[in-house]
Amino acid sequence: MTEERLKILEMVAKGKLSAEEADQLMATMEESDKMYQGKAEKTPPKKSKSLKILVQEGGKEKVNLSIPLSLAQAFTGFMPDNARAKLEDKNINITELLENLENSTGDGKLVDIDEGNEHVEIRIE
Repeated sequence: MTEERLKILEMVAKGKLSAEEADQLMATMEESDKMYQGKAEKTPPKKSKSLKILVQEGGKEKVNLSIPLSLAQAFTGFMPDNARAKLEDKNINITELLENLENSTGDGKLVDIDEGNEHVEIRIE
């Protein structure tokens, strides 16, 4: 079982995802695997990138999440409305951002927001 699948199952066990949401994510992973399986044989393997999301509130870590970039797009559907609204308030369209990252070759910090006692950082590793 892949690391990504284990993380999804852990999220279900912790109540962060429903069984239906986990099933949808795993189905997306399977489709992605099938779609890229043929291409992988024709092209040299690329270094797997991850989207790292860090959220702190009052100096305490609230979120420390590392998601393979190939799955990040699927996870945006589960993003809380208030988190999406905060990003949109800063003129950040997460869907558009992920689409652009798929074609990029660089790594590094994408978003670094400090507001009051809250800090949000998104980067590619």
